Amino acid sequence: MGYYNTLAVGNLILISEKNQINETAACLFRESDRLRDKTHSEDIAQEWGIDESEDTRHYYFCSGMRMSRRLQIMGFNKIDSESRIKLCAQRALEKSQNEIVDLESKLDKNFQTGAFGDETWNKSILEYEKKLKEYLESFDYDAYISELISAALGSNEVALRDRKNSITFRYGAVYDVSDFRDTLAVILHRSPHLNITFDVTDFIYAGYYDENEPIIENITYFAEDINKSREKIIILTEGTTDTEFLQGSLQRIEPDLVDYFAFLDLSGAKPMLSASGVIAHGIGWL
Repeated sequence: MGYYNTLAVGNLILISEKNQINETAACLFRESDRLRDKTHSEDIAQEWGIDESEDTRHYYFCSGMRMSRRLQIMGFNKIDSESRIKLCAQRALEKSQNEIVDLESKLDKNFQTGAFGDETWNKSILEYEKKLKEYLESFDYDAYISELISAALGSNEVALRDRKNSITFRYGAVYDVSDFRDTLAVILHRSPHLNITFDVTDFIYAGYYDENEPIIENITYFAEDINKSREKIIILTEGTTDTEFLQGSLQRIEPDLVDYFAFLDLSGAKPMLSASGVIAHGIGWL
């Protein structure tokens, strides 16, 4: 038995991890994104032995536009993400080609030595890899994104890493060697109205976390040293008044992004009265 946390854009599940909260997915959210909904899932109620009327879904929610801004601050913009996905498609093709060479070598060796114990298995894998190689050789970036968006907009949930569906066969190899945040960024660039959810219900009912415990804050605290998405952008201004105005404006206009920036404390310091002073100070940090 396992406990899952899932990250989905619309009805497309990008991440479904078992027994451990996915730190990278968690770092996309803030504790203020957390929601609780009463659900009517008979399966969940039976699994956890609770009355169906008491079943609550625990998850984090973010609109597509807000998530796009967060991803851009982290370096996942349309141009860079598109370039990285195309590069990953080439890497997946090279991986498949190497796998085919290795399998053919094993089959040839088995033939030479008369060891046919796993021949059927190797042949089936080889056939799969050759079909995969054909898809990857004709990889179409626009088709990749369009099909994922169609799945996200669909009426039923589709898991990108589910071997039972055709999307996984065609594009799973590309997704496996890429950062899911690149895929999420380009999906949201084309369909910013899609919503993103991070479901942690299993972990609440399993007792890993109390239902009132700040899960994201705990996860991101320990992930801070290893996840660059928590690195703050340092803002240097000419003086304290500029800092106060910028901080206040950011808090009012984009409160969702406040945690991504850090303003250099200039209180008690001599103001830098020109752009050249700010530049010189900034160079001193390099």
